[in-house]
Amino acid sequence: MKLTTLAQDERLRTQLARVLDLGGAAGRAVAPLVDLLVRLALAKAFFAPGMFPGIGGADFPTAWPMIIVQVIGPVLMAIGLQVRTVALLMLVLTLRAQFSGAAQDEHLFSAALFGWYVLLGPASLSLDRLLSKGMRHSPLPLAAVAIAAGDWVKRAIGPLYVLAIRLWLAAALAVPVSSHTMLPAMQDGMLPPQWLVISAVLLALGLCTPVVAAALFVAGCGLAMAGSGHGMVIYEPLLLALLAVSGAGRYSLDHLIGRWARHTVRSHPDMPHVVIVGAGFGGMACAAALRHEPVRVTMTGRTITCSNRCCIRSQRLPFRRPISPRRCAPRSATMLESGCCAAP
Repeated sequence: MKLTTLAQDERLRTQLARVLDLGGAAGRAVAPLVDLLVRLALAKAFFAPGMFPGIGGADFPTAWPMIIVQVIGPVLMAIGLQVRTVALLMLVLTLRAQFSGAAQDEHLFSAALFGWYVLLGPASLSLDRLLSKGMRHSPLPLAAVAIAAGDWVKRAIGPLYVLAIRLWLAAALAVPVSSHTMLPAMQDGMLPPQWLVISAVLLALGLCTPVVAAALFVAGCGLAMAGSGHGMVIYEPLLLALLAVSGAGRYSLDHLIGRWARHTVRSHPDMPHVVIVGAGFGGMACAAALRHEPVRVTMTGRTITCSNRCCIRSQRLPFRRPISPRRCAPRSATMLESGCCAAP
């Protein structure tokens, strides 16, 4: 009776965890392509006339850094090389254009995108990510320190920036603005007013953020293709697309719900006990398939290699005695036991 009640209590959590796993896998698969599209769009904007204040011949001695950035920056941004540095320079120039000239939504959204790359960096389809694997152990001065600093900024400050972006978009959706310097106009016919308020609340709380961002992306693009007077700039859907594939971040209800759904199932003496013989690809696949089920899992194998450890970490298999990544030598007759097979 207790086991039946436990299974019923965990059924919702198991189903929700599976849905979240599928959504997360889809987001991770699409994220590199979205990131590449955003970088190409930002690179194209470097050459856009009127993006920045005009530069005359008399201003050349003082404006040459801006000219260099606008000429070399597109290439570096497109191939994903030194993205953080280029994005920081373009962020400064964009904010200068926003406050020195006429306020434009284009500048606000592009500044938000540049700030995204300064703190979070590019995705896997970039030279920065490709070279960082070898540069961590490079003898070049400060190479490993710079990569470690970038990882720390992404891990510690990146979630706060995602929270700020969500609150900024929520304020733009909920508060009527007219030529405000820091808030873009996103209310002009995108959705009915009540739906805009609901979207703003969900974005602020970080609840169903990928779905809300995707819905706003589709609604805005549909109005733009229909030729309505919404006047949406291209950087608005790009920012929404990045938010949709990246998620709400650590400081959100989505993160809390995900932790609850993937929490380890409570152990029970009458819970079925599954023994998996062999820690190869088949055994790992079986353990991954059972990670959300209310069962206890024991995996036995003659040897446990580094590939097994990587699989355990990537599949989030909750063994009570996790394998230490520092001990990569094979061990004989290794047994790993989990209290239950649900990812923590």
